[in-house]
Amino acid sequence: MMKVAEKLGMKEEARIREARMVNDEYFDVIKMGILRKEWEELKIS
Repeated sequence: MMKVAEKLGMKEEARIREARMVNDEYFDVIKMGILRKEWEELKIS
């Protein structure tokens, strides 16, 4: 999923370490985002 977001121009904006536990194992949560001006520039290209 992160590869798809990066191809769309999104960047990692936050990483919350060990935020989720699944089957007794912790995982990071990664928040991706893109600024409106960056999105507009991509649409023009």
